[in-house]
Parts: sequence; structure tokens; C-alpha cells
Amino acid sequence: MSECIPHGTYAEERHFVMTTLYTLIRMLRDAADGSVMMVVNSLKCLVLRVGGLRLAGQAYFKRDRSSWTAKCNELSGRLTFFIDTLEDHSNAPRVANDIESLMLFLEFCFPKDPKCKARSERSAAPSPEPSGVDV
Repeated sequence: MSECIPHGTYAEERHFVMTTLYTLIRMLRDAADGSVMMVVNSLKCLVLRVGGLRLAGQAYFKRDRSSWTAKCNELSGRLTFFIDTLEDHSNAPRVANDIESLMLFLEFCFPKDPKCKARSERSAAPSPEPSGVDV
């Protein structure tokens, strides 16, 4: 019997990954004692959550299911590389810069909810309905 990976909605999973990575950048740049180990543990948790992001992405973007496995494998590989690189704590500033680059990758490959964007753009448009004022 296969085990189902628990996951939230696509927006929740994406938001979790992005906010966690942003926080990790700040922790690595502060370079306080023990912060590198906290970052490594957080990265390990993120690697475990990538499966949920893949499933949520496949469920949300039904036409693009096949590429989600490749995208998430790339993400897992990069996160694992960061974990391995942080074995030497002096690499923390470089990993912080690499995580920033990863966030750019995520912005393009893991888009925000396009339906919400379309709704917000429509709601700002003037209504085609008459306003009820006689001219």
C-alpha cells in the first residue's frame, strides 16, 4: 500500500518554501553561533516538504503535471547541495547568495497562483455596468 504524502494547497506549500528560504538567508548572513546548524535542519525539513509541493503543483496545474517531477527533483538536489556545502560553516555567506539565486528560480518555475492575480487585475478594472447616473 502506497503512503500518501500530506500536503497543503499549492499556495500554502509555495509560501512555506519561499518564507523559509528567505529566513534562512537572513540567518546565514547573521552567522551567529549555532545558526548554521539550524539552517541545515531547516533545509532537511524543506527537502521532506518538496514531495508535498510536487503533489500540490500537479493537482493545481493539471496541464503541466509531467514537468513538476523534474522541477521538484531540481529543487531537492539544490537543497541537498546546500546541506552538504554547509558542513564547512565558512561557506555560509556563499550559500546565502546561492539561496537567493534559488529563490529567483522558484519565482519563475513555481509561479504564484495565476487565478488570484487575474482576479485582482479584474477587480481593479472599471465596471462595464452603468453607474445608474442619468446623463
